[in-house]
Amino acid sequence: MRTVVVYVILLLLAGCNLSVNKSYFVFLNTNPDREILPDSIVRDLQKRHLANIDSLAREGIITAAGPFDDGGGIFIIKANNLKHADIILQTDPAIHANRFIIEILPLQFIKGGNCSYYEPVEMITLGFFRFSTNNHQIPAGKLGEYKQRLIEFAEKDDVLILAEFDKKGNGFMLLNHEMTEVWSDLMSADPLFRNGLMELDSRNLWIAMGTFCPVSDF
Repeated sequence: MRTVVVYVILLLLAGCNLSVNKSYFVFLNTNPDREILPDSIVRDLQKRHLANIDSLAREGIITAAGPFDDGGGIFIIKANNLKHADIILQTDPAIHANRFIIEILPLQFIKGGNCSYYEPVEMITLGFFRFSTNNHQIPAGKLGEYKQRLIEFAEKDDVLILAEFDKKGNGFMLLNHEMTEVWSDLMSADPLFRNGLMELDSRNLWIAMGTFCPVSDF
């Protein structure tokens, strides 16, 4: 009850409209400098972290949540703007305790979308690629060629989702199955990744079946 009250107060203070339409993609990166805590406290934080996710999901604020196989995880949240998104995230006990370093990014789907997951929840593992420019200014010609290559990859049956965070080349792609060596090699062979102009991060994401689908229903 206290968390809900604090959340509503923060929304009012921020002047936020409860009717929101914008989607933001959130990376919850494990904080390497997080405080070393007793196991009992860590377990309690994790329990409250999951309870907060469940609460926000039932309110339609969190529309996707899942961990990576090597630590950290992702959310998709509905918010008015970046400030509103950060206020929502600070209701999470684990984030508030600095267990994660968060990145909040505007989300635009190119292929597929964010859909209602099925009940009862069945968790599946999907291969996840993140594309990062690392603040490099990619020449317009090379960026255009790179985006065309992504579109061609996205046309393959293995690709469930292609999305971007901006128009500079940052975004992600999601396979409809676990990461494979074939796909890892295929993506890493791209000239921009191979020459260090962009960074490719490939991992497995554990997510509820139906969270991502060919067409968004939100």
